[in-house]
Amino acid sequence: MKLEDQDLQLLEKWLEDPSFVHWAEQSNEQDIAYWEHYFNVHPEHWELAKIGRSLVKGVHFRSIPVDKSDGEQALTRLLDRLDSGDKVDESPEIRRAKSLRFRWSVAATLLLLIVCGGGYFTFLHNPKIMLTTQYGERLETILPDSSVVHLNANSQLVYCRRNPRKVWLEGEAFFEIARQPDDARFQVVTTDLAVTVLGTAFNVNARNDQTEVFLEEGKVTLEMGGNNKPTIEMEPGDLVAYSLKKDNLLEKYNDSAATEVVSWRDGTLIFDNTLLSEAFFEIEDIYGIQFVIQSEELLDESITGGVPIEDLEVTLETLRNVYGLQIEIVGKRYLISAAK
Repeated sequence: MKLEDQDLQLLEKWLEDPSFVHWAEQSNEQDIAYWEHYFNVHPEHWELAKIGRSLVKGVHFRSIPVDKSDGEQALTRLLDRLDSGDKVDESPEIRRAKSLRFRWSVAATLLLLIVCGGGYFTFLHNPKIMLTTQYGERLETILPDSSVVHLNANSQLVYCRRNPRKVWLEGEAFFEIARQPDDARFQVVTTDLAVTVLGTAFNVNARNDQTEVFLEEGKVTLEMGGNNKPTIEMEPGDLVAYSLKKDNLLEKYNDSAATEVVSWRDGTLIFDNTLLSEAFFEIEDIYGIQFVIQSEELLDESITGGVPIEDLEVTLETLRNVYGLQIEIVGKRYLISAAK
């Protein structure tokens, strides 16, 4: 990779950023998620990021007979300077000298990468990337294969950088899969099942001991966990829910109401004649709270309408004013009773 002046300036800025160092060392989940999202959105910086990571962690390679003493000495001096973290006043001449040494050191590192072509480096292994959302938070990210993932609140997505077309999901996400020229398949794995697709758009909700899949467009194949389970081919509009723990399969074909499943992408949970207890389950997962229904007459009640998923106070006011519920807050428990 040929480094231009702007590349070197950006690289030096990264190396002075603690969050970038945490990403390179894989030592802080929040910083890892931030930088992985950044590089997914800006893939043109990935090669430069790999160089930066090698400078942070050190270049490791198999011993082969090459004359690399000068390059190693320069790289050592650079790493010593980065590790020291000393902040002193410097004259313009010293800053120019350091800049030249920095550029020479990067060039020496690149030379080592070329000379030691048979070696391996720590940044070339296949790291697992983890993206997470907190309660009341959503995240949109672009995977290295250009597929788009909308991650709902209280969810986690894991994939390997060199194989982003197989992901593991806990929680809920909507996928817009980029079709590949070689028809490479995309797979989403949950505790209950595996969703295998080509190019398509679908929603996966893996919560409350079951996985629910809604297909918006395209085709997907579901492989159930457990023994002797059928493989299901879904058509647009299909909704399938399966629980490995309960050994329970629910299939709804071309259910027009199933489009409500993906309403969360627009910031709203929409319910259509949904039992109050089931609606509360969804709200609990979004906000990390617990509802306790204290009035028996509410157990058979249902609600129709919507509540926001990014503002708990507005959600509670909606439940009070629109649906006529009384709510008493005790810690993280929300005691629900009928209005008097």
